[in-house]
Amino acid sequence: MKRVMLGAAATAVAAVAAILVPQAAGATGSTGGSSTEIYINDKVDYDAAGAVLDLGGLAKCTGAANQGFANATVSQAPPETPSPVSFSTGGNLIVCDGQWHSFALSVFGGGYDAGRAKATVTLTPVAGSPAKTVTKCVTIVNV
Repeated sequence: MKRVMLGAAATAVAAVAAILVPQAAGATGSTGGSSTEIYINDKVDYDAAGAVLDLGGLAKCTGAANQGFANATVSQAPPETPSPVSFSTGGNLIVCDGQWHSFALSVFGGGYDAGRAKATVTLTPVAGSPAKTVTKCVTIVNV
């Protein structure tokens, strides 16, 4: 019985070590490095009678000349808007130096109203970490 309990305890310790320390589980590669990450803010600002949306968030990437390009699309459908479907795009350069940076994108279109919408941001670093696309349900607000 004592041997079974010690064996179970050793198995539990190994499992915890594998979770906390990836190398203990035989994982390869680095835990840092050049990845592309994007966080889209929960709220999007409505301007110019619903023709311009201000979408923001945070991004982290690496790239040549420390830059990348972020492109956003926002779509909204009834009952949130009286328009059949509103869809627009906009983009801007992003700092890609491996650190987190705020970004702001003006998305041009029309027919938006306050309420729920779907925002998608694609970040493409210049000759660096891989491109990444993130989609999130957001709320359009008039602030």
